[in-house]
Amino acid sequence: MSSVTARIEKFISDHELDLQVSDLDTLIKRCIGDLYENVKDVAVKTTKEKQEKLEEPSKAKVRDDLRNCTKEVLNSFCKENGLRVGGTKKEVMDRVWRFIQDESSDEDISPRSEKKKKEKKVVEKHECCGKTAKGSECQVIAEDEPISGKYYCWRHAKSALADVKKSEESESESDKE
Repeated sequence: MSSVTARIEKFISDHELDLQVSDLDTLIKRCIGDLYENVKDVAVKTTKEKQEKLEEPSKAKVRDDLRNCTKEVLNSFCKENGLRVGGTKKEVMDRVWRFIQDESSDEDISPRSEKKKKEKKVVEKHECCGKTAKGSECQVIAEDEPISGKYYCWRHAKSALADVKKSEESESESDKE
């Protein structure tokens, strides 16, 4: 007799139960099967919890941690860091891992990252020095080029140029006399 069967018989006799060994044997085997399923479910849940999606590839401690990143996250990381984008997930993972380890090759670098982006010209904004018909200050943004050291909007620039020409003509006439 096995030790399990002996224990079942002892349990039946100690508790004076009206059962057969086979009934309790079946019950115990079913309980063990249920216990196994519960343990297996817990193991699967903890494995899934460990494999949560990684949103920042630079936080990967080992290459296999990059498996928890989606391909979109890996490609986005590549784009942000001037690496080639595309290929299989394995290729992208390898490229990202080499970058994290500072072992990137020329093949990893995107040809687009070498082109310099056009720098945007910063436009300086100035208030117009002209006056409205009512005599108040003009509230319009002035042109880029100053006229006699002052900035004027398109509306007042014409009259400011005319004033400058008049003053230049009067100076040249006074020089002639």
